[in-house]
Amino acid sequence: MSEEKPLLAIIVFDLTATGVVRNAIRIASHIAARGLKTEIWVISREGEFKKDVPADLNVVEIGIPPVLGHIAPSRRLLSLSAVPRIARLIAERKPSVLLSAGNHFHLAAGLAYRWAGRPPATRFLGRASNATPRLGRYGKQVGTIANFIDAMKYREMHHIIAVSHELAEDMTKYLGIDAARISVIPNGIDVAQVQRLVAEPLDDPWFLSGEPPVIISAGRISRQKNYELLLDAFALLRRIHSVRLVILGDGPPRARQALADRAAQLGVSEDFRLPGYEANPMRYFSRAGLFALSSRWEGASNVLLEALACGCPVVATDCPTGVREQLDNGRIGSIVPMNDPEALASAMARRLEEPRRSESLVEYVNRFDHDRMLLAYEQVFKSEIKGSDVERSG
Repeated sequence: MSEEKPLLAIIVFDLTATGVVRNAIRIASHIAARGLKTEIWVISREGEFKKDVPADLNVVEIGIPPVLGHIAPSRRLLSLSAVPRIARLIAERKPSVLLSAGNHFHLAAGLAYRWAGRPPATRFLGRASNATPRLGRYGKQVGTIANFIDAMKYREMHHIIAVSHELAEDMTKYLGIDAARISVIPNGIDVAQVQRLVAEPLDDPWFLSGEPPVIISAGRISRQKNYELLLDAFALLRRIHSVRLVILGDGPPRARQALADRAAQLGVSEDFRLPGYEANPMRYFSRAGLFALSSRWEGASNVLLEALACGCPVVATDCPTGVREQLDNGRIGSIVPMNDPEALASAMARRLEEPRRSESLVEYVNRFDHDRMLLAYEQVFKSEIKGSDVERSG
């Protein structure tokens, strides 16, 4: 096997600040540090996490087809339009392992692997990072179609890595994927780095001692995060508590304006802020009254673990998947029904009145330290590389 070819290629759309991209960079950096040649493949190398990619880690930019360069199509369309380019890259660089790092790219990566002729010397893996569609969320007929489409994303993969046991079970139950093709590697965070970031100063009057407690949430402003629910619950809570709400994260201007309009309609604008992307949310988490996760779905939430590592109490919706595993079935943080603003408001009120217990939260989250996650990925890749070597020699 030529040393000029990458052993591992990890593919994502771009370097936007998301949990998928952060984990892709961490995994790639770890594997490269272990002496295995590693690359990150992207449609665009732009994004807030561009600065976090080590200088010695090669980023291959696939690029946007010229015909789409002057319009603004969706990321999904851009990914699909790049399938021929990705296929050529697979054929040229012949990675031993190709990892599609997040659900958003699985379909395009699978089509490209097929277009490249399903090269037997390249093992194609996928990291299942988001919940599968469940029949109850859409109605049986629509849910069946949604699951059929979702299953197509994984059809070409030799192996799938799910970020929670609940997700792995759903993939077998709803998508019909053989459990033997699935491994579970829970998301992990760099607890030591979180502790360092907590120590950075925060110049924000809302977080001064003596001010009302701040409820905080973080993540890209999207339908998945269901910040509308959080705003509704906050408005209910504000009737009985002096509290404020801050949501960290970027998103389309239209989505940001819709949240601002909703806050105005609820009469909570003066105690609600959308600061946008924050490079160090940990300094906010450590000073907040509690962290609220209002999502409709997750895979396994990185930001929930980061809040715990900051000693911040948490309240979360019982969304698929991973929340119950991360919060030990509610022992570590309150879990409330989805789409129930009254239940979320009540849980936040109760938690604000309880002792903070920061030390126990930090101690608990050490079980999710990213070293365990990275070692598990290393073992999977080494096993797959052996399989790839057999195929090459054959």
